[in-house]
Amino acid sequence: PKVRHAVGAAFRAEAKFLQGVLKDGIKSQAPGGSAYRPLAATTVAVRKFLGIKSTKALIRTGDSLKAIKVTPEGRAGGAKYSVFVGILMNEKSPSGRPIYKDFMRSEYGGPTVVIAITPKMRAFPHLALGGVKALRKLGPPQPSAGFLVVKVPPRPTFEPIWKFWGATSAARIMSTARAL
Repeated sequence: PKVRHAVGAAFRAEAKFLQGVLKDGIKSQAPGGSAYRPLAATTVAVRKFLGIKSTKALIRTGDSLKAIKVTPEGRAGGAKYSVFVGILMNEKSPSGRPIYKDFMRSEYGGPTVVIAITPKMRAFPHLALGGVKALRKLGPPQPSAGFLVVKVPPRPTFEPIWKFWGATSAARIMSTARAL
């Protein structure tokens, strides 16, 4: 029982450590030392127009940070004991949006989405980007066929963390278990 307790506590301590590393990586925008690709200038401008203060990827409301959970499964020290660190598939934001899907889109990049521009939508970029002067800063206008093409680039969070910290994880678990 004492060994089982020590092993369980060591696994949970390592999971808590990795949870903190994941959150710190998102806050610093460089998980595992791999910097995120910055948000597009248009994304930042639209966020500002909508009253969203954050200019960082994956931190629009803080829901993504709260969603990173530590979940032990099985009997501590048992053959099937594990501790999950990450975002559960059923995790939702307060508005009901699935956070897991957003993280997957961010981790691997999203599909290219083509949106037909409606007459109502035509005024939005002009307003959001601060009028004609701000639009000119973005460069010459590109030819348009009345469609908006959106592509979310990959911004890996979990993979760089596991690559950076995973190799030493077993040693930290053993060290913690021995100390208990």
